[in-house]
Amino acid sequence: DITDPVSINSLYLKSNLIALGGAIANVALEIDIAPHFSINIPLYYSAWDYFRQTVKFRTFALQPELRYWISGENEGLFGGVHLGIAYYNIALDGKYRYQDHKRKTPSIGGGLCIGYRFPLSVNKLWNLEFTLGGGVYHSYYDKFNNTSRTSDGLLVGSKKNTYVGIDQASVSICYKIES
Repeated sequence: DITDPVSINSLYLKSNLIALGGAIANVALEIDIAPHFSINIPLYYSAWDYFRQTVKFRTFALQPELRYWISGENEGLFGGVHLGIAYYNIALDGKYRYQDHKRKTPSIGGGLCIGYRFPLSVNKLWNLEFTLGGGVYHSYYDKFNNTSRTSDGLLVGSKKNTYVGIDQASVSICYKIES
């Protein structure tokens, strides 16, 4: 019964350990809205260079997702559909740096995912979650010469591109807040 209140009382606070390993701060909130359904809202933010100015993965990204859980208890295996938006400034110590066009055109798209969550503690308050997703994103970005002084990095050109591939990979530690 979709109106059963059993699963509606759960809220999860989460962080993606893979993103943290890349020095990308992140937090996600997930709320069970009904048996078999939840909404997950992750937020990612990185504003720094990695040891030098020619290596960076600066981003502000949001990827809300509707999940369907096989179990009516909203644990175990799930599938989801998500939307995504990301502003970015990326340089991997190569010749070029890539940034959303004029800092006003984020990548926008969405996709599907599959995942699994299981408890780490007997009381099921601490959980571990694995998620892998793929999607399609449209990007309009500027390409700059990658120099140690960003102001010296001349604009090489602008390009529109459609990306199809993995857009989500997470190993998240989750804390369940019960009301």
